[in-house]
Amino acid sequence: MNVKELQDALRTLESAFNAGGASKQAREISDLIAALDSHADTSLEEFAEAASSRMQPKRRSEARDNEVSMEVVAAHTDCLFAAGNDRALFDQAFGNLKSDKMAKFGEVTEIARRYRNQPTGATHPYKFDSKTKALDFIFATYMSRADAENRLNIIDQMTRWANG
Repeated sequence: MNVKELQDALRTLESAFNAGGASKQAREISDLIAALDSHADTSLEEFAEAASSRMQPKRRSEARDNEVSMEVVAAHTDCLFAAGNDRALFDQAFGNLKSDKMAKFGEVTEIARRYRNQPTGATHPYKFDSKTKALDFIFATYMSRADAENRLNIIDQMTRWANG
């Protein structure tokens, strides 16, 4: 089968859409048929292979993906932990992390994992789709910890007041 035969089948589908009142879908099929015109004499297998190879996402090499600077990870993780629940210190440490050109996706992912897991000794392998999502996770972790500490302080004050 070649692309011309596919176009013929798509024309039949286009007619069915038009007959059923689905004009938007019929126009989309028509646009697809027109886009395939320059490939009419190509076999469907060759066309699919060429199209598939063009659609593959560009990936960095596996070796480069696995390179994580543990010095960068350690430095930023230490700063985040040193901030504790002090918002000003956290904002400074977090801002430094966000602006550090050496803190790429791999580093920020590892920092997020350590920041979340280290206090409890957990080893959960959190995974992120992007550096931004890992940064959001770090911020959410901070907010959760700060909220928990504030609640404990309120409970402690109320207990002292009730016993006092």
